Amino acid sequence: MIRFNEEIFKEDHPAYHLTTMAHMKQITEEGLLPLCGDHCKRVGHTEKGICFFDYFPSWYRWAQNLYPEVPIKDLEMLRFNLKGRTWHARDYILQDYYVLEPVLKQDIEFLQMTTKDGSLLSLDYNKFDIQEVDVKWYPLSSYKILRKGK
Repeated sequence: MIRFNEEIFKEDHPAYHLTTMAHMKQITEEGLLPLCGDHCKRVGHTEKGICFFDYFPSWYRWAQNLYPEVPIKDLEMLRFNLKGRTWHARDYILQDYYVLEPVLKQDIEFLQMTTKDGSLLSLDYNKFDIQEVDVKWYPLSSYKILRKGK
């Protein structure tokens, strides 16, 4: 395990966390908690932490590795800021990072993609033309309201 000094990110730096919709109720209530569940164990994780990656386009590889049995439409993308957080790297090449401290719910945003006419889209990027999609990040507190139609 490699430990990085909190000084590394003196500015805002995004951390992306992929999860299932089934976990969203707990996350909206408690934030992200350091755990080591079955999905993490599948990819060799052993310590309790909150996994993340910091290069958004790698989300699809994470989905395939962590959730091969879960349809992409049932996954949610969350984001939090690494500024001032101590984080660890399992593998730089695979962008496999984690934090040990909880991430408060007020510090988390969720991704919502809609078509120009306002229809909700899932993360399944094969189903849309990126030029026709409105991509926005919303506070986690808006999740229940904005996802009502899902």
